[in-house]
Amino acid sequence: RSIGRIRPLLNNYAETKCQISTYNTKKDVSALNRYKRTIIMSSLRVITPEEWHEMSRDTDMMLIDLRSQKDYRKYHIEGAVNIPYEQIRKIAPFRKKDLLLYCDQGITSTAAGLMLAQRGYHVSTLQGGIQAYLRKYPITKL
Repeated sequence: RSIGRIRPLLNNYAETKCQISTYNTKKDVSALNRYKRTIIMSSLRVITPEEWHEMSRDTDMMLIDLRSQKDYRKYHIEGAVNIPYEQIRKIAPFRKKDLLLYCDQGITSTAAGLMLAQRGYHVSTLQGGIQAYLRKYPITKL
């Protein structure tokens, strides 16, 4: 029911940020927040290990390993750049690039991906992280 009252806002996400104060009932704000989460979730693409393996040779997507430097040094997916989750702000120079994030099991990369998508980055995450990738494909061991 409350969605009908804020439908004009749903047509333009930028407008919702400006007019949120005019829709101040708890139901309106709750519906608007659900809508914003849906937009952010839909802008985060999840790529399977198989999809990445197929597209990795023909893409300019930047692969970012969010694990610690210690874990990265042990093994990583070929071509990955290590930017630990704690240093996620270092991704700022890559705002215009398509990014593929991965971590150990996909949880951290999904959280980071949602945060970056909310800030306007073009970001994807590797489903299941490097553990899912390891089950099928070779990795770089140092």
